[in-house]
Amino acid sequence: MGQRMGMNRMIGRSVIGLAVLTAGFGVQPAFAQEGAGNAALDALSEAAETPQAALAMAATQEADGDLLGAASTLERALLDNPQADDVRLAYATLLCQLDDRESARVEIAALRSRPVSGNEWKRMLGACGEDFDQISRQVGQINGYVSVGIAYDRDAFGELNTLFFFLPQSRDGLAFVASSQINARLPMGEGNTFAYGSLYAQTHNDVSGPDSDYQFGDAVIGIGTGRGASEFTMGGLVRHGRIAGSELFTAYGGEFGASFLTGSSGRVSLRVEAVDEDYVSDLQDGWHYTFVASYERHHLRGSSIYFAAAYETKDAQFNVFGYDAFSLAGALELPLSSNGVYGRLSSTVRRVDFHNEEFFDDRRDLRFFTRAALGVPLIGRSLFLEGAASYRLRGHNLPFLQDYNSLGGDLRLVWRF
Repeated sequence: MGQRMGMNRMIGRSVIGLAVLTAGFGVQPAFAQEGAGNAALDALSEAAETPQAALAMAATQEADGDLLGAASTLERALLDNPQADDVRLAYATLLCQLDDRESARVEIAALRSRPVSGNEWKRMLGACGEDFDQISRQVGQINGYVSVGIAYDRDAFGELNTLFFFLPQSRDGLAFVASSQINARLPMGEGNTFAYGSLYAQTHNDVSGPDSDYQFGDAVIGIGTGRGASEFTMGGLVRHGRIAGSELFTAYGGEFGASFLTGSSGRVSLRVEAVDEDYVSDLQDGWHYTFVASYERHHLRGSSIYFAAAYETKDAQFNVFGYDAFSLAGALELPLSSNGVYGRLSSTVRRVDFHNEEFFDDRRDLRFFTRAALGVPLIGRSLFLEGAASYRLRGHNLPFLQDYNSLGGDLRLVWRF
């Protein structure tokens, strides 16, 4: 860091000296140089507008041997795009090439994901040294989001109710909604072992309409280890749910996960979960097992894609409350402008086949959810105003169960960190 400050002082003195020297050559040359300087500053400013443009400009400057200029371009880009991990990784590489390893260590520790790009990570290690491979595991990390807002559902009652009787006159509803996902990890000793935890919470509280309140949440804590670009985790979890002001269930169990880098910026993850669910109705008590395979890819943090396939099986004391389920889920997020506006589309489809029981019809459900959102930055690239439209569908094969489909929407403040 001291070396970088020294370089900045040298650059500052050079600029001052150039200004004094230029003043002696008359007004017209000064105007010409001022115009050229403004054009150069405009070009650098435009280069920092998006992470992609900044990386392209920095690559050109580096190829021309202007390492200081390339580092300045990336530093300006990070001021406007602090979540652009690929920019931060390239910046750390240049800092090492400029022999500012301490500042490079700070930048590597600030990465939100590791690694975003396999090739760029190897390039950084070539410039900084293999010991930098351990930095992200030796520094605690916390990330996630918190959102609050209001939501409207054309059929808020039908979201929770499946029967035809006891129907209210008004089925639509307006509600206060909030959700959060917080992830943390802390290093354990000098090796590759770390402790991790996550906390998820969701609440839906009626402002008007039928009584369709619900709250769900889960917490996980465990340990993990890294081997190169791969990670393995194992932890315990607790989950709780409430509906209409009353307790629904509590579950205790554990999980095992593994993730592997694929390609330049993708990651494949596998996760197995087993929980013992304790319902208010003892007939629903039983073990619930989930197996998930997912793929995600992040490009410059601004765009990302996620896809997952899952299989679930649940036991119950009364067999008709047990089921097997298959589901597919996907999400796509794209930057829509250089100032941080983004679009996000997410969908889930799930088929649930309930277990057979003598004298009971075999029940099968098809459930679908999709949400299209538009986010606008309010403060930097952390606080966003997000508006979304959504659609839910639930179909049954039994005539006495009510099918459900509903349009809805929500407006939220989203804080990403």
